[in-house]
Amino acid sequence: MNISNIIKIMLVNLLVLFIIIIIGSILLRAFDVHKGEPGDKQESFRANKEFDRNTIRSTYPMYSHLTSEYAMNIFTDYAGPETTYSPFTGWRRKAYNGLTVNVEDEYHTRLSLNHNVNNSIWFFGGSTLWGTGSDDKNTIPSHYARVSGDDVWNLGESGYNSFQEFIQLSMLLLRGIRPSSVIFYDGVNESIYCNTNNKDYPTHSRVERWEKYMGGYEAIRRENIILKKKLRKKIGEKSSIGASPESIRLVNSVYGYIAEPYLRLYKKATDKRVIGREPSENLKSGTPFSEFHQKEKYKNCDKSKEKVKKAASATVRAWLMAYDILNAQNISLKIFLQPTSQLAPNSLQLDYLVDSQKQQIVDESASYKAQYAEIRKIWSEECGHHNACESFYDISSILDGVDEEIYIDAMHIGPRGNKMVAKEIYSIIKSSK
Repeated sequence: MNISNIIKIMLVNLLVLFIIIIIGSILLRAFDVHKGEPGDKQESFRANKEFDRNTIRSTYPMYSHLTSEYAMNIFTDYAGPETTYSPFTGWRRKAYNGLTVNVEDEYHTRLSLNHNVNNSIWFFGGSTLWGTGSDDKNTIPSHYARVSGDDVWNLGESGYNSFQEFIQLSMLLLRGIRPSSVIFYDGVNESIYCNTNNKDYPTHSRVERWEKYMGGYEAIRRENIILKKKLRKKIGEKSSIGASPESIRLVNSVYGYIAEPYLRLYKKATDKRVIGREPSENLKSGTPFSEFHQKEKYKNCDKSKEKVKKAASATVRAWLMAYDILNAQNISLKIFLQPTSQLAPNSLQLDYLVDSQKQQIVDESASYKAQYAEIRKIWSEECGHHNACESFYDISSILDGVDEEIYIDAMHIGPRGNKMVAKEIYSIIKSSK
């Protein structure tokens, strides 16, 4: 057999192999689309959706009674709404209409059972109160509305701390809206003052992000222009050897279309996480919680008396300013110090969490314990000057020792935990009356 025949056979074999690869890619895509179909009136459910640090939580035990599609939607809807600048408070979610999450337009608040603005119970807090990990009907305000029959307004927002809530409350009162009573549910986001690199009081968790967005926009725009020029130059250099920019883009697109299903299949094959559903990313969770030990100190309120005092003071003073404003208008304020896993992790079931979250809990535990202890101390010292002592309730331990999975990460709780918190708040308010 001469060389030309050998070359022809090799070329034919390569062509056949290329065709098989293309057909295989198309079949993999078709299989993923078929597998992702929910079989109801929803749109095709994110065929081929990969789990990530957000959506992996939909596979946790507290969602086992839900369909995988609905559980996943709780977290994709959580990440769905865009955020926009909000005067004085920093940011709020934009209006959003999802399967499990709905944010109404005028005030950018999440809908609840018995949702009402005027003459309702206003709930202020961060993402836990907003309802991360729950659909609209299973947030803390919704569960409270269900057990009490009262109208509620969920004013929670991801990342908000007590000072942002105080500003938000003041703005709403300035508009002439009036609540029947007010609830602050805080503690976790107050730890922003415990971050190792934090020096500002008051502050919030997205300072750097908003500095880039607002003050640094022009610099970012100029940087993007420079990067585009460099990219065009590289493409031009490739063009000088006979390939046009258009042909390069076409080749890259074709390669990406063919290769992507195989790369996704490889990720699934090498995934070592066993959870009953098939995540496409290796989010490890096999190590028992008891085997984790502290590695990093990015919250250090346990190491600095000055820092923990400033942190707790910022929290307590915001609460007392809110109390004074409301008390002057004969409006009741109840303040609840929220549970978080870092306070008593050994009393909780946490082995199912991804390992990175278990490590975070261990790393933050000492700082949270010191911060919460100082909040209690400073409140007891300051509340008497405002006749506000009976407005504070420490419910941070109500989930400790519960014999079921409650937390979906270091601080957020699932629907069952929200129900327990709401019942505790209702019981306290009912007895106080």
